[in-house]
Amino acid sequence: MEDRQNGDLLLGVAFVLFGAVVGVEALRMPYWERETFFLAPGFVPLLTGVALSLLGVVYGIRAGLAGAWQNWAGWFRDLRTNPENKRLMVLLAIVLVYTVGLVGRMGFFWATLVFHGTIFGYLRIGGWLKWLGVSIGATLFVAVLLPRLFEMPLPEIE
Repeated sequence: MEDRQNGDLLLGVAFVLFGAVVGVEALRMPYWERETFFLAPGFVPLLTGVALSLLGVVYGIRAGLAGAWQNWAGWFRDLRTNPENKRLMVLLAIVLVYTVGLVGRMGFFWATLVFHGTIFGYLRIGGWLKWLGVSIGATLFVAVLLPRLFEMPLPEIE
């Protein structure tokens, strides 16, 4: 991929936007008081969001100075035809369906099992028996063991 600057510019914008969302959500966390500002639970996420945004700005500026505004047609053509990029787009689509379409609309365990099954099936993790075993194992780890170890509440059905 010759025209990497275009992707770097988009990545810089994505970092700025993601950092802004993290910062806003950190400020929405409870316990923000003047006396305990540095002890508030949202303080570290706020700093992380600011850092992500600032680094995204720097990354985007560097990409722009390297000529990121040039040859968008070639960049999009390579994005569509490169097999690695196609694979990334399919994986991102699966993650989007999981986070927006499944979680909260069906039980977390079942949504996670469908997600893992789809991801590992798409990535062709061995034969179907290995694929099934890895999917069930990963789901048990994410949806059962981790929530119990860390006393995390799971998303509920809307």
